[in-house]
Amino acid sequence: MQVYRARKSAEKVIDGDDNEQYNRIWDYCETLKATNVGTTTLMLVDRPTLDVVGTFQRLYICLRATKEGFKVGCRPLIGLDGCFLKGNQKGQILSAVGRDANDNMYPIAMAIVETESKDSWSWFLDCLLKDLGPVEQHGWAFISDRQKGLIQSFDVVCPMADHRSCVRHLYANYRDKGHKGKALKDKLWAAATAYTEHEFLEQMGELKKLCPKAYEYINNVDPSMWSRSYFTDYSKSDLLVNNLLESFNSYILDARDKPIVTMIEMIRRKLMRRFQLKREGMSKLTGKICPKIQAKLDNEGLKSSDCVSIYAGNGLFKVECRHQRFAVNLSKRTCGCSKWDLTGIPCQHAISATLFDGSVPEDYVHPYYTIETYMKAYEPIIYPVASMEQWRRTSIDPLEPPKDKIQRGRPKIKRKRHPSEPKNPYKLSKAGTIIKCFECKKVGHNSRTCPSKKDKCLPMLRRHLQQTRSKQLEVQGLLLQVM
Repeated sequence: MQVYRARKSAEKVIDGDDNEQYNRIWDYCETLKATNVGTTTLMLVDRPTLDVVGTFQRLYICLRATKEGFKVGCRPLIGLDGCFLKGNQKGQILSAVGRDANDNMYPIAMAIVETESKDSWSWFLDCLLKDLGPVEQHGWAFISDRQKGLIQSFDVVCPMADHRSCVRHLYANYRDKGHKGKALKDKLWAAATAYTEHEFLEQMGELKKLCPKAYEYINNVDPSMWSRSYFTDYSKSDLLVNNLLESFNSYILDARDKPIVTMIEMIRRKLMRRFQLKREGMSKLTGKICPKIQAKLDNEGLKSSDCVSIYAGNGLFKVECRHQRFAVNLSKRTCGCSKWDLTGIPCQHAISATLFDGSVPEDYVHPYYTIETYMKAYEPIIYPVASMEQWRRTSIDPLEPPKDKIQRGRPKIKRKRHPSEPKNPYKLSKAGTIIKCFECKKVGHNSRTCPSKKDKCLPMLRRHLQQTRSKQLEVQGLLLQVM
């Protein structure tokens, strides 16, 4: 305990004291807004009467650089997720993350709240849309992990928004209802990745034949939330999973166990450095399209060798590909497979048509993916913030940390894993595989636990123990003679 207390004292010196940082959080917010003009900070305080000291409840932060960069340099797709805090004061971080022109994560805003609920998500969404603008004007699309209260929050704050659900989490719920097995999993993902309504209905029909109950469960979920065939093409994204938010949660992992201001400062410094590195890295490249998008375009270009194009006039083509025919319109930038319409990146059929026409496929990529758009996203600068003794002083009463019930035992740092999640994601699990013994050739055990091997080893072990015992008796007899 002495070493434990010494470590806690050292952590206070390095990271700061929780109570002191809650007392100075108003000063920090004012300093942050003064150094990064245009930044939004909103705080919710629990203070029933003026005679009672206010208690911190929620804090929303959206830096001007991330806000302006997202508006001019990213697609209108926003991922939402929450993760737990691991320090002395419990709570959660709600975050909004976009995708830049190179398909990398682009943090937009975050909020520190007491818990993940309909009320906290509605508050965060309301603050976010006030910063970015209304959905009706900008056409924002959202993707999330089906968090608690989030779907209900959309019905309250922005009912007209395009809201997608992460298919990986949808499949987890689907599997927990008893619909297990590789065949059912493959049909669900085939329906989710279908680009056309005809292909989607075909996969759903096959799922119904395999398991009517599984079909009934997934059919009750609106397909516009999880299937590409029903996504709107305004956001130019066919994203099905919320991996960008998982990446952001890992990106801020080392900050989540720190006091509140230290945590916010660590995240802000990471973003400040990230913006500069992105600017430097992309400025060294030549060309028109971002590297990851160029790789996708080259991959589609290889597939276009299987296509044969026939020109119909006025920018229209009929493209034959593996016993299928698709109509391609270069002037409107559409294809019958709907992949080009949804992503903004020419598909193999469109590339075949552009090569027949003698034009360059890169000219038909949507401006969202250009290096010029990428540089606009990272052009705003995140300015540094001075240390605590140089912060601005405000006349607002200091706050107390949120009151949290301390539970018994050692504080839990690791998150609770789902039973289906592997303990080690880098090690292949053998769950469900049939094990065959190398010694007796029987199924159900391995050679290390083979019963026949034990039967062979037991007599040898007994003989070895008898010999050891006899040698011990001989040594004892010799010692008695010497003495």
